[in-house]
Amino acid sequence: MIFTVIQGHAYTVISAIEYKGKRFLRIRNPWGNSEWTGRWADGSKEWTDEWLAALKSLGHQFGDDGVFIMEYEDFLSTWTAIERTQLFDTSWRHSSHWLSVEG
Repeated sequence: MIFTVIQGHAYTVISAIEYKGKRFLRIRNPWGNSEWTGRWADGSKEWTDEWLAALKSLGHQFGDDGVFIMEYEDFLSTWTAIERTQLFDTSWRHSSHWLSVEG
């Protein structure tokens, strides 16, 4: 299986959605091209008539725009490190919780 995910390149997780018992991530390549080509890639065999209805809930549409859907398990097996950045203005309060996830 060929995955068009560029090693050492940063991607943005736009959203995390659970739909019909599956966990999905909507991810964007900031370059606006080169998308995931594995399971749940735009036009892949997983998008049966039943699952095409999920596109609206996932906030996704097919297109060569650098935005793609990954199932959470594929995300965990593709990347070994995740860095998080979140910007806040002075009205926000921030707290963190460390979480250990075995892949």
